[in-house]
Amino acid sequence: MNDINKVLELDVITEQISKYCIFSLGKDIVLSLQPSYNKLIILQELKRSKEALDLIIKYGSLPFKGLNDITDILIKAQKDVILQPQELLLVAQHAYCCEGLINFIDDHKNNYQDLYDLIFSLGYSLMLSKEIERCIGLNYEVVDDASPKLSSLRKQLKVCESQLHTLVERYVQNHANHLSDTISTQRNDRFVVLVKSSDRRMIKGFIHGESASGQTIYMEPESFLNLNNQRLSIINQINDEIIRILFELSQKVKQHVDAYLANLSTLALLDSYNAKALWGKYHDATLASISDRLMIKNARHPLIDSHKVVANTYKIIPPINTLLISGPNTGGKTVSLKTIGLFVVMTYCGIPISCDEADIPLFDNVFVDMGDNQSIVESLSTFSAHLKQLAYICDRASSESLILLDELGGGTDPIEGESLAIAILDHLRQLKAMIVATTHYDRLKLYGQKYDDILLASVQFDVEHLIPTYRYIEGLVGQSNALDIADKFGLNKSIIAKARMIKKQGMSKEDVLIEELEKAIAVNKQKMAELEDEKVITQNLKSEVIAQKDFYEKQKDALMIKAKEEAEKYLMDISDEADQLLKQMHEITLSGQLHEGIAVFKQIEQLIDDDQEEIEVEREFMIDDYVMIKNTNQKGNIESINRKKAIVNANGIKINVPLSELLLTKKETKLKHRTNHRVEHQSQASFELNLIGLRVDEAMPVLEKYIDDCVLMKVPFLRIIHGFGTGALRKAVWSQLKKNRFVDEIRLGSQQEGGSGATIATIKRKK
Repeated sequence: MNDINKVLELDVITEQISKYCIFSLGKDIVLSLQPSYNKLIILQELKRSKEALDLIIKYGSLPFKGLNDITDILIKAQKDVILQPQELLLVAQHAYCCEGLINFIDDHKNNYQDLYDLIFSLGYSLMLSKEIERCIGLNYEVVDDASPKLSSLRKQLKVCESQLHTLVERYVQNHANHLSDTISTQRNDRFVVLVKSSDRRMIKGFIHGESASGQTIYMEPESFLNLNNQRLSIINQINDEIIRILFELSQKVKQHVDAYLANLSTLALLDSYNAKALWGKYHDATLASISDRLMIKNARHPLIDSHKVVANTYKIIPPINTLLISGPNTGGKTVSLKTIGLFVVMTYCGIPISCDEADIPLFDNVFVDMGDNQSIVESLSTFSAHLKQLAYICDRASSESLILLDELGGGTDPIEGESLAIAILDHLRQLKAMIVATTHYDRLKLYGQKYDDILLASVQFDVEHLIPTYRYIEGLVGQSNALDIADKFGLNKSIIAKARMIKKQGMSKEDVLIEELEKAIAVNKQKMAELEDEKVITQNLKSEVIAQKDFYEKQKDALMIKAKEEAEKYLMDISDEADQLLKQMHEITLSGQLHEGIAVFKQIEQLIDDDQEEIEVEREFMIDDYVMIKNTNQKGNIESINRKKAIVNANGIKINVPLSELLLTKKETKLKHRTNHRVEHQSQASFELNLIGLRVDEAMPVLEKYIDDCVLMKVPFLRIIHGFGTGALRKAVWSQLKKNRFVDEIRLGSQQEGGSGATIATIKRKK
């Protein structure tokens, strides 16, 4: 009867799978797939497909590099036909393909035993492939090294052609006045020259034709004759040797024809399993288990858009053997019916099915009555065609059969259709067959409620928005909602109102109450389903938030550890650099190069300053703030503030400074060193002192304290910056330095040291 492959659209599935095949023989197997009802075959196909799917998910597709259908080539070799170079190279690639598959599966043979057995049944000769590749190059030419004779002949040909070219060039030069062109060409595979038709009698030779205009004669001069003959002889010998080599290789291929033909059958099978697995991976599919029950969890019809398909779970578990699905048109009853039937026949073909998991019973046949079977040729109406199909099913179905019936009893008078549907269900239930049927009939729904072996289900309809949801609901009878749907599509309101009245008149009070109860249950089920969906969404969001929180916590910890490591490394680098600079400063100062020593010391101060950045603030200064004087870089605490000035205690020296010249800074920290160089605790003395901006009475205490600090620090040279100005500050500085018992000598700075704007002082060395 009707072809279940087309009715259930298995042919569409196999067409999709075939596009994943590597070569034509594998594609032929997939396109010819038919459900098997032999348990051993089904189990074998499922096991191999399951191994292929698992292998592809974990390790990728099987490597079929170099796989081609070489059936015709092998048959030609079997008949002693000489194979062409291209054909021989395809045979060579066959062995490499087999070798690649074996190497790939060998690492995983313990987990994929069935695929391993198939692949290790492949027989091939790498020696044959290497011999073919030794004789034939990538440009499909027999190479010189294919045989010593061929190599020798080709060398002779080159010598002969070289001699011919020399002869032709000399001849053209000597007879240019008789030639229509100075080029040479070939006619009948012989070298000729282009002679003027008027001069044909002036040259002795053999004519091989003339141009279309008749003005030029293609002539082989007598002097060309011997070399042309020699060249053709060598070419013929080369061709004979090539034919001999190709024939010899073809005979070697003939020895492996049976093994390679068997390989092609095995490779086609492997290609089909690989294609099924790739299709299954793309559709997030799984392989079903064979069981006594039918259970498909979260089934998704593979031909519906993955973004729109609704996942449903179907169960027919003994003692139930009949599933009766009701609900509105366009609500998904037929989709549910097709999904169950399609997944059964796909399983019997060893194809993964798009669901989370599945148990499929072993049926002896699958019968389907679905769609419009009208036939003009056989003069069958839709109803007649259904009856013919139902008669066929009732005669041939058994207790081991699966029967799919869409709109049972439809297409005729409702009363007779209901009666016929009930009678057919009675007959098939007595056979103990598994039945999945869809219906609109109320009597059929009532019939289903009477028996424990019948499971009632429906497809959900959104009564609020009057749209189908395609959600399958087990244990609930569905309404057709024909009048509600008609109202949605704009049928005249008065017609719908009258139809509702007629419907009520034909219903008993119990029927009305039952219908209202069923509607209320349907609404409640819909709300529960929506709440369940929201619960799932909320749970997913919660999981995402928790995952993100964990991720950011880990990121934070990692960043903190990294920052700490970088800070420690930075301090270590600073410390190392300071050690080097201190050592360099010590060496420079001993050599007397003061300005270079000052530059080095400034680098040390910069290292400290980099770690103790000044902070500019908008708030007003307060007593006890730790500040730096901009002009002199001296630091200390504010002791008092009087309007726009402050008294700053800088290492015991009190300085009256305008607030505008102060910067808030961090407390100084000692620079740690890991070498013997260290800064004494008394002060952080510098090689230079800047007194610019201070009056004489302010500058002298600062200078005195500075000299004391330098003595304690054992600094040999000092630079006091007093500027040019009136010279009063410079005189005071010189006077103070001359009085100081620690100062050995004084001088004005050189050009590099500030000239007469600075004074250089040498500290006495202890003897």
